[in-house]
Amino acid sequence: MADKRTFERNEYLRIKKILEDIDPLKLKLLDSTIKRAAFMCVQLEELENEIKEKGSIELFKNGAQEMFRESPASKLHVSVFKNYMSAIKYLVDGLPTQKTKDVGLEGLMGKRAGLKAVK
Repeated sequence: MADKRTFERNEYLRIKKILEDIDPLKLKLLDSTIKRAAFMCVQLEELENEIKEKGSIELFKNGAQEMFRESPASKLHVSVFKNYMSAIKYLVDGLPTQKTKDVGLEGLMGKRAGLKAVK
């Protein structure tokens, strides 16, 4: 549990540092979005680990009927990722024009792939 909190806190601080050039009042308004984005980042890491471990397709049994279907983790990953990207875009849109060119979505997303997995 502490690892998740640390991971989430580090992601929150990383995003907040990228957004440091925003007007302090705007930054206060964006704070909850920053927290949600950090939370979603942790969730994405967990879902990705589960998908890597169990796969994105599972055998589903309903009585005598058996079929393969997309795993719940895979479906949830798609949904959380869309929401995460919307939050990141919202945050990038709040950046001053020059900072947006310097950072953009790549800057906010780029380091996400290098974060250590949460256990």
